[in-house]
Amino acid sequence: MPRKSPAKSSPAVERPRSWQDVDHMVHLMARTESDIAAAKAEADERVRAINADLQERLGPQGLFLEAIQEAIETFASAHRKDFGGERSLALAHGRVGWRVSPPAVRFLRPAEEIIAGLKDRGLDVAIMTTERASKDVLATFPEDLLGELGVRITQRDDFYVEVAEARVSDAPPAAGKG
Repeated sequence: MPRKSPAKSSPAVERPRSWQDVDHMVHLMARTESDIAAAKAEADERVRAINADLQERLGPQGLFLEAIQEAIETFASAHRKDFGGERSLALAHGRVGWRVSPPAVRFLRPAEEIIAGLKDRGLDVAIMTTERASKDVLATFPEDLLGELGVRITQRDDFYVEVAEARVSDAPPAAGKG
């Protein structure tokens, strides 16, 4: 039986007792989101710096590897007879040779022209077609038709909190004040 992951413990937050408490909590959300965004931006900058340093350190080695590969290929091409009709040659520290790449199809004309040519020749098997129901169009159909088709439209009323720099709150005053 798989182990259940331990439940995440949430910090204790007191429930608000007034709209001013809610407004204060929204302010805390805004400040916390700002702190999170700043921390992520700082981390992103550090990652960029590390990647730039890595590229600087590895750049010469990558160029060195490319130069070695080119030198070996030049030598192997000049000594193809040593392969004895084979495509590769085993050495003490590895293998060198040529591999045939998989076939690649390139369009020399616009895709629309190629598709038209395939259709003219009855080669529809080479044309990909994707069929799927349009949810946007289905949303405009009457509910009884949707039921017959086995489609249901759902909608929720989701709660949200928008944080903003508020100067004055529109919240009603606390009971007994104002």
